[in-house]
Amino acid sequence: MTYFFHTHVHSEFSCLDGMADISRMAEKVASLKQPALALTDHGNMSGAFQLYKACKENDILPFIGLEAYVVLDRSDKKAKRNHLSLISFTTEGYKNLTKLSTLSHERDHYHYKPLLDINDLVEASAQGNLKGIACLTGCYFGLVSQAVVHGDTKKAERIIKILQEAFEKVFVEVQNHKADHGDGWNDDKLVHELFTMANWLGLPTIASQDSHYCDKEEKDLHNMMRMIAYSADEKDLAYPGNSYHLSSSSWLKQQFNPEVWQASEESCKWLLDNHSLELEPLNKYKYFIPAITKNPMKQLTALCNAKLNSNYRIGKDGEKIVYQERLADELSVIEQTGMANYFMLVNDYVGWCQEQNILVMARGSAAGSLVCYLLGITQVDPLEWNLMFERFLTIDRTRPPDIDLDIEDVRRDDVVNYLKGRYEITQIGTYNRLSFDEETGRGGLFVQYMSAKRKILGDKFARTLGRVQNLHDLDVVNPNDARRLRLLGDMPLRRSAGAHAAGFVISAPPLHNLKDWIPKMLIPSSDTMVTQMMMDDVEDAGFVKIDLLGLRSLTTLRRCLEMVGKTGTEWIPLHDEKTFKFLQRGYTDTGVFQMEGWTAARGCKEVAVNSVKDLILVNALYRPATINSGYVSKFLKNRQNPDGVTYPSEIFKKHLKETFGVPCFQEQVLEIMRDLGMPVVELNAFLKAVKGKHAVAGYSEDANEVFERNKEKFKQLCKNDGMSSKQITSAWKLVEGFAAYGFNRSHATAYSILGYQLAYLKINYPLEFHSALLETTVGSHKEKQYEKETRRMGIKILSADVNVSGMSWSIDRKNNAIRRGLSSIKGVGKNCAEVIVEHAPYSSIEDMIKRCPARNVTGGKNWDKDKVLTGVMKQLRDNGALESLGIKR
Repeated sequence: MTYFFHTHVHSEFSCLDGMADISRMAEKVASLKQPALALTDHGNMSGAFQLYKACKENDILPFIGLEAYVVLDRSDKKAKRNHLSLISFTTEGYKNLTKLSTLSHERDHYHYKPLLDINDLVEASAQGNLKGIACLTGCYFGLVSQAVVHGDTKKAERIIKILQEAFEKVFVEVQNHKADHGDGWNDDKLVHELFTMANWLGLPTIASQDSHYCDKEEKDLHNMMRMIAYSADEKDLAYPGNSYHLSSSSWLKQQFNPEVWQASEESCKWLLDNHSLELEPLNKYKYFIPAITKNPMKQLTALCNAKLNSNYRIGKDGEKIVYQERLADELSVIEQTGMANYFMLVNDYVGWCQEQNILVMARGSAAGSLVCYLLGITQVDPLEWNLMFERFLTIDRTRPPDIDLDIEDVRRDDVVNYLKGRYEITQIGTYNRLSFDEETGRGGLFVQYMSAKRKILGDKFARTLGRVQNLHDLDVVNPNDARRLRLLGDMPLRRSAGAHAAGFVISAPPLHNLKDWIPKMLIPSSDTMVTQMMMDDVEDAGFVKIDLLGLRSLTTLRRCLEMVGKTGTEWIPLHDEKTFKFLQRGYTDTGVFQMEGWTAARGCKEVAVNSVKDLILVNALYRPATINSGYVSKFLKNRQNPDGVTYPSEIFKKHLKETFGVPCFQEQVLEIMRDLGMPVVELNAFLKAVKGKHAVAGYSEDANEVFERNKEKFKQLCKNDGMSSKQITSAWKLVEGFAAYGFNRSHATAYSILGYQLAYLKINYPLEFHSALLETTVGSHKEKQYEKETRRMGIKILSADVNVSGMSWSIDRKNNAIRRGLSSIKGVGKNCAEVIVEHAPYSSIEDMIKRCPARNVTGGKNWDKDKVLTGVMKQLRDNGALESLGIKR
């Protein structure tokens, strides 16, 4: 039996360096009969949870680690950065490594890399924060190896002694890739020197393999990936030697002499014998939510009943009973799933937004919940719009449903800061992929391949690849590169870390502290700390995701309402003929949410929208997938001849008649399945399985199993309904086909109503709407487009004026026009505009130059001498902003 396992391994999370899928790595080493697998990605622990789960599935032990970037003294800005491998072998060690990894991202960075120094390790050790962590001295670029290579054995010994005092266990790491490093050093010599030193100091030795991909044959692919990433010749980027893969124990054993290998086996055995790493949040899923109230279910019920009784919009008693029944059903499901605290959490920050006059609205399936509507989380009455609660939440749900919240973009940070003041939250991290498009051969990898080749080949590029337009062309010119690109397209290649656009994870101390389980990393480009693990991994550990997306259209809506002198949108009629005639024109309705694209404009014209329901249809149907699949053509054809539409059964007719036999919404499919007799708890899982998901989010079953089971169940239910074999086949094709393309009716409804409200304001309050539109897009790429649209609508735009204009666009009621704001002028920044507005009005150009600080409003110092304006003053003059002071353009 061999005790050896790989202790120096890079996955896809070593960006542009590692390229191995963690699940595949675990499967491979298990097939090689190795007892464990460690993960040591560059400067992060992003793959920790994936490693833990993959190892558990393959019945091997996980060792979660990282390859840290370390300097002797980080105050020395010229200090050379080296590597140090750290591996946790106990649960306490994992938590300590999590804190250490987060600390490395809080330090000053060298070239955007996380950093630790020796003092950080000494201090952490003194506080007991290195227990359960084993230290491996690193690869060729490690602190110890580099000291040895540079002939400073004493320095190497001093470093090892410091590490020995800091860590519970230190291993002298040796690698042999048969590489020649120059200056008389090769791997054989370095292994000998390090092993001799280890014996001299009485330290254990561990043999490792610097693994960056799974199979030895993938070296060629690794070279190409690095060529694409760094735009340099593959020969210059290729790793020296030939063994940067996950090898078998017997193969690696041959690279070392027996004495070294025996010592390494003993070291691996020590790690295996002392392994007690258990990540309880991943062993058995359970979500954790901060305690909002002692009895969340009781309070949630009271809030909803109070809203229903005090703010009931429908006066008929019979209809009120229907609402009460729906509310009771929803609350029952919420209670059975134990999710009342989640709803109270969302109610907390939505309620704060309402108090602060911040417009918010939930999108997606949450619009199908009466509870969400009563709490003000959504603005859509689900009964009025025939929306399903089951699409949102059923009793078999194991994770909280997504309540994705749109917030005015200029107020999103305020909401985030409110949450940070009350809870422990962190933005979720993500990793950007090197993308690939097999169908066209274009996209991420191909485009970057061509760009890299252009830089590498220079003048030779035109002669070799100049005529290559896609991957199929490359098949002819360079079939080997085309082959490799296709293979790379199937691999998890990560380009860089980033921040999730809207996702935050919230912690529930003291039982479920974020800092104990989730390390953080810095995104230098935005100076944002985010979780090292991605969204699915974070949720797998029971942390609850909240989604906060800044939406400019909500900011535009609020500003327009303020100018109109209204609050809220309840006063806007939903059947305005003038608005629908405007939408029917078939133009792209610039500035109107969800209606700006040509596809939506085409839909409004072809459907001849005459109601919000028609708009909802357009939102759901006019999508690339549904257009290409023929559903739109079929819908338009059937609408012209509704009497000619046939249905597999009366149940199908009941739910598809409103859309002329064509299922437009996912909910229609679910309603059909429900009426056929499928249990409500299986509806969402069935829908997601049919859509081809590899995993059914929020549920415990595999998607393919759900699909196959329900396919047979569906056929039996249809048979029970009296349908013939031919009708059953037709019905299944209808359900299976559309479920892959279907749109969420709740989402389409919420967004369509917002789009209609903006369209109504654009047509009925054009001055206020376009002023708000321009104000909320100052400095963006949309500003010029919206300025052009404002003029097309017949609205006059006045030049900016230092005596009249504000910071941004504004209405000039006197002239029934919109006046340009000062910050809208190129070269006049926000701070400069604030200074000009603060000191206005001005009696003359001299008065303005005198009273506006020259450091902010530049370019006036030579006016008295030679009447010359430069800098900001010149920009103001050239844009007509000084004409009220007698200075022409």
